[in-house]
Amino acid sequence: MSASESAQQSHKDPRTASWGGGRIFMALLVVFAVVALFHEFSTLPASGSAGYGLAMLSLANVAHWIVLSIAVIHNGRRMRLLAWTLTGIEALLLVLFAFAFSSAHLDSAQLLYNWGQAYYYLPAILTALTLVWLIVSSPLRPGNSN
Repeated sequence: MSASESAQQSHKDPRTASWGGGRIFMALLVVFAVVALFHEFSTLPASGSAGYGLAMLSLANVAHWIVLSIAVIHNGRRMRLLAWTLTGIEALLLVLFAFAFSSAHLDSAQLLYNWGQAYYYLPAILTALTLVWLIVSSPLRPGNSN
């Protein structure tokens, strides 16, 4: 056995792949982003009479969810920073749309309307779960503290 082969064997990662709650959470983020994207594109022509401003804001929010799901799945240092930023923006927008912008001009099918009521409150729930995930799953923390 050569020195390079023994070095490869000694540095092999003994951990197995995780198929638990983390994978389910990441899959839920991706599925929500894709379903919201298709729903927003299907309701975009109907919002033409009221103006495209709110529809474009909702599409931007869907793009936000797509980038957030990619950032959480990637879990690198810069992507985690992006995920923290996007989660903070989402939390701020949910609060603003729940309290400040809840008016008759807001279509009830909007992604942010009333904590995401049209989406069974998934925007609010996923924002909270993303915050918990980012706090608990730091890759910079050592795996065992021995």
